Amino acid sequence: MRVEPGPVQIVTVSKDDHSFGLDTEALSQILLAPEVQDKNVVVLSVAGAFRKGKSFLLDFMLRYMYRKVSRAATRSPRLTCPDIISAQSTQAKITCR
Repeated sequence: MRVEPGPVQIVTVSKDDHSFGLDTEALSQILLAPEVQDKNVVVLSVAGAFRKGKSFLLDFMLRYMYRKVSRAATRSPRLTCPDIISAQSTQAKITCR
């Protein structure tokens, strides 16, 4: 059974007590799919105050993953500090070593 790609909400928000909950049924639907069940999976959740770098962090991780896949295919150089700095948002602090 193949499902169309798209977002799946695995975390529910309770506005009454300001808490988060895990939708285990939705998560198991994803993780037990034949295309995914034998692969390593990371679930990342980012929450926080307005304009504190949440989008930057998610964008950075996506760039890293796409770059890693691209580099494996073309053997391109690794992600460098200037590449990271060009992606920064207003509130994010970056240290290059």
